[in-house]
Amino acid sequence: MPSDSEAPTLTPAMVANDDLLWAALNDATLATPGYWKQRRQIIKAQKRLQAMVSPEAWQLCLAIEELRNSRNEGVLTALVRWAYDQGQRHAFLRR
Repeated sequence: MPSDSEAPTLTPAMVANDDLLWAALNDATLATPGYWKQRRQIIKAQKRLQAMVSPEAWQLCLAIEELRNSRNEGVLTALVRWAYDQGQRHAFLRR
């Protein structure tokens, strides 16, 4: 797990601004253990799938992934703002 120094501390300005909030979330994500390994696994699986399906099917897969990402972005934004309102200021809970 990243140290507190690697995890951004949320501020009111970050939470109020989508661009600043997503920059903080990106920093937290990149510092998450296992992120890069999982990213490589996803890319490898995507390349295998793309080789197995038609160009039209591949475009449909990409469109579905884009829809899922958009949905998840909205959910994550709402969750982070809710956590901030509940007093959570760091990207990772302290144990």
